[in-house]
Amino acid sequence: MDFIVDLCRVARIAIGDGVCGTPAHLKLRQDHSEPTMIEMNLWLDQEHGNHPPRSPIGEAMRYALSQRDALRLFLTDHRLTG
Repeated sequence: MDFIVDLCRVARIAIGDGVCGTPAHLKLRQDHSEPTMIEMNLWLDQEHGNHPPRSPIGEAMRYALSQRDALRLFLTDHRLTG
């Protein structure tokens, strides 16, 4: 959950700065969210075998790993907001 909190923090900064959906927002994401995504993916790679596949965390990890590329799109396109 710490990874998600870090990603949401960057989104709140963009909202507060009034830069949502702009190239400045993308820069914030690349500077602050990309390292979090890298760290999260490393953690997922290390931990996914430590949880039963049908457990809630096992299913969430499997989903995140299978959608890795899609989950990184927000780091390449400033128009993506959520």
